[in-house]
Amino acid sequence: FKDNFKQSTFVFIIMAALLFLFGANMYFVLNVFADKPGTQIVEVFMICTFILVIMWAGYLLYYISKFSGSIREIMKNAFLICLANPLWSIILIIISVFALIIVLCIPAAILFLPVVYALVRARIFEMIFKKYLGK
Repeated sequence: FKDNFKQSTFVFIIMAALLFLFGANMYFVLNVFADKPGTQIVEVFMICTFILVIMWAGYLLYYISKFSGSIREIMKNAFLICLANPLWSIILIIISVFALIIVLCIPAAILFLPVVYALVRARIFEMIFKKYLGK
């Protein structure tokens, strides 16, 4: 547990920094440079990259809970598993967006939706990682 806690804390800090940097870049591209010509391509690229990083972040902590290795191996393997399962990754993003919309529309859903959301994500990750665990 101690090794996993240290690794997951370090990986979480790296992912939080990456998400912050992507968020700041997206803010500048979408708001500050929005009227510049040719920024539409950059906007699409930034949004696609941001979605890919969010999908990767979902796999990282689950990967750490199931496997051990160096941080570089963990980050690489989680990214490869994310890319190897594009349909499930997109479904996980859709579920996340759907849960956010429900909470914004129905504030009382904040009481039960996190449990349902975590359960659904755990079931999906179990199906994805089952083939890598060899069970």
